[in-house]
Amino acid sequence: MVLDIVPASSRRSETSLGAIAVRRARWIPVLLWAAFAAAFVVQAFAPRLTIANNAFVMPATLQAEGKALQPAQLVARERAAQVFSALLAISSALGLAFHYRAALVRALRSPRSGIGESRCPPP
Repeated sequence: MVLDIVPASSRRSETSLGAIAVRRARWIPVLLWAAFAAAFVVQAFAPRLTIANNAFVMPATLQAEGKALQPAQLVARERAAQVFSALLAISSALGLAFHYRAALVRALRSPRSGIGESRCPPP
């Protein structure tokens, strides 16, 4: 007779572990894709400073507001937005590549037929 001394509350069934793994496997790529999209949203809403004749051209909307214009703060905000966007894009792209690594390796290793290649063996 085998006596089980582990309490039932501390045991996990394989089905619950499998469900957790499936749930985690679904949320990880969603979060990575959301971070990748957020990088482009940050780019879209970042201040646009153009450079002409080796100088920043301040947008007319900022000059029309009547507040004191501080170019150093505008440039700092532009740089911070660029760095934040780059970090989001790079980290999420690396995370996606790691998550989909099996599919990427399979795609790179599969034999591809070129345009001029024939599929028939040589005679």
